[in-house]
Amino acid sequence: MADIQHALLPFRPKPQPDELLSSWVVALAAANIRKLHPFSKLLFPHFRNLWGLDFDVHAQEEDFVVLSRLTGVPSDQISQTTLRAYEGVLFEEIYEHGPIRGVLRIRKHGRSRTGRGQQYCPQCLANDDRPYFRKTWRLALSVLCTVHGTWLRDGCPWCDAPISFHEGDYGQQMPSQLSRVTRCPQCNGRLTELPEEAPHEPPAALFDFQARILNAIHHGFSIELPGGGVNSVPLFDGLMRLLSVLTSVGHAAILREYLLQSSGALALDVSRLAEKGSFEDLRTGDRATLLLCLEELLSNWPEQFLQACKACGLSSSYFQRQRVPLPYWLASEVRWGLFDEYYAPNSEERAAVRAYLEARGEKPTSNAIKRLLGVAFRPLIEGDPLVRSKHTWNPRGPRH
Repeated sequence: MADIQHALLPFRPKPQPDELLSSWVVALAAANIRKLHPFSKLLFPHFRNLWGLDFDVHAQEEDFVVLSRLTGVPSDQISQTTLRAYEGVLFEEIYEHGPIRGVLRIRKHGRSRTGRGQQYCPQCLANDDRPYFRKTWRLALSVLCTVHGTWLRDGCPWCDAPISFHEGDYGQQMPSQLSRVTRCPQCNGRLTELPEEAPHEPPAALFDFQARILNAIHHGFSIELPGGGVNSVPLFDGLMRLLSVLTSVGHAAILREYLLQSSGALALDVSRLAEKGSFEDLRTGDRATLLLCLEELLSNWPEQFLQACKACGLSSSYFQRQRVPLPYWLASEVRWGLFDEYYAPNSEERAAVRAYLEARGEKPTSNAIKRLLGVAFRPLIEGDPLVRSKHTWNPRGPRH
């Protein structure tokens, strides 16, 4: 194995549909009866701590070339096993540092995972000829298995430890040809077997909503969701901004509580949301609850969205606080429907109204100009307090 980078591996299982790169590398090590850590160090010596990273994000073109030479699989096919496959679809591009929008975050301590960045479907793993982990299970917008219609799990069903399928051979004296990705490395419990429980069935609305989201990711556009008719990137720009508001623990949290109460659901634990801080850090059940809220906002777009925001007293400022501008499909509705400041005419508009009044032989007083512009003015009856015109720039008017 000293010259492993320059010869075909004896056993070369191919990547399965939607398989993650990390899952495939684990399968290659198991098939060649090699322990994962020394095997991966031989393949990728430039990574000092490969399994201390999110390999499905940080793998580079040179790694794809090495794996292609070892397995005979084209390097462009190998690149599609990484989360870079979602560039130009779910987000513009992956940056080397910082979180990735819409992707679950794998937090680590050494080579062990401490975050809930990996989900799985027990039935999928149980039915696979060679159990493997899918790319779609890394998506924060994915909470259900579309094949079996069941909840995805983000922890061991026996000890609730985070999913670390790459640790299957840690502490083993001898490598095995059998992959241990279906065993929890903490308690050795089978991920494919669940304790006796009767989890509630996923709501039909959520199953349909996730199907539309995954269709948009698969095709790169969506005619079923607002803003996705041409390209899915602005669609997901807007969806993630709405989810950011729904995840808020500040004043904007009133929108989440309003939607939960309207549907008869229980409120989320705000302290847990504050501890995590972002939608991508939440556990599967919490994300499912927020996705149902998002589905409600998007139904009958934009009337339902505007009605809920007005009922909660949320103005446009709550959606525009980040430096990145909103996509047009969302910004246009927020700007017109939720902008709650009175219109402030600029100097050119005031000058035009002044010229109009003078041309008619009327005095261009301040109140006369304001009256024509539809902003605050003092009534003609002396002594009346300053009032506002009923015809403001935005029909919604300011909050009282």
